[in-house]
Amino acid sequence: VSAYWAMFPEFKGGRYVVLYEGEGKLSYGFSAKLVESKPGRDVVDIYPDSNNGAAIIVGLGSTDPNKTGNYLRNIRMIPLAYENTYTQQPFNPDFLDRTRPFQVLRFMDWMNTNNATLANWSQRPLPENARYTQGKGFPLETMLALSNTLDRDPWFNMPHMATDDFMRQFATLTKAKLKAGRKVYVEYSNEVWNGIFAQSSYALAQGRAQWPDSMADDHTIRMNWYGKRTGEMCQIWKEVFGNDAS
Repeated sequence: VSAYWAMFPEFKGGRYVVLYEGEGKLSYGFSAKLVESKPGRDVVDIYPDSNNGAAIIVGLGSTDPNKTGNYLRNIRMIPLAYENTYTQQPFNPDFLDRTRPFQVLRFMDWMNTNNATLANWSQRPLPENARYTQGKGFPLETMLALSNTLDRDPWFNMPHMATDDFMRQFATLTKAKLKAGRKVYVEYSNEVWNGIFAQSSYALAQGRAQWPDSMADDHTIRMNWYGKRTGEMCQIWKEVFGNDAS
């Protein structure tokens, strides 16, 4: 079994540490070369080249060889320079430096807003999920941590199928964890007018169900319902923030 990670062209490579729990062995290929290994910790050099670009292979050579249930798990790949600090500072300092110039952080893509499938709070992504780049997107806790670390205002996009309870819980956690004094921008979904996204057809269906006798065209019905839901969303957030609603 192997995992394929394709890095962006600007990936600069370098020396990384791979930490894991359990018994077994990992292997590395393409631009990744193993230089040191001991149980629970490998050191790997990753240098993009003309043949492999910036792609790396991490292979699962063996796991739980003694059949005791102590399988390989909690695998982390971290720049060696940050091995001793990553638990206290989960964001790569290079990433923070590149993000710091922005005054508002719009998390539309981090939340996988387009064609979102989230509706209920119980379905939300959690910090302990193995990955944030597919499916449900990033946990709210991680987005708030970035906003707090950079001291920047967050801009959230509520999933188009989110229930009132989802929005209320989202707002409640934001109020509890976001630094005092920061503004919060809240948008209902993204480009609901755009027919290529599921949120567009959803809004139209909800609007037609809300006003079955309307003779208005689809765009008008869609946008009217979008406005209605946006108003309901804003009211929920204002109720949660109370005296801090401004």
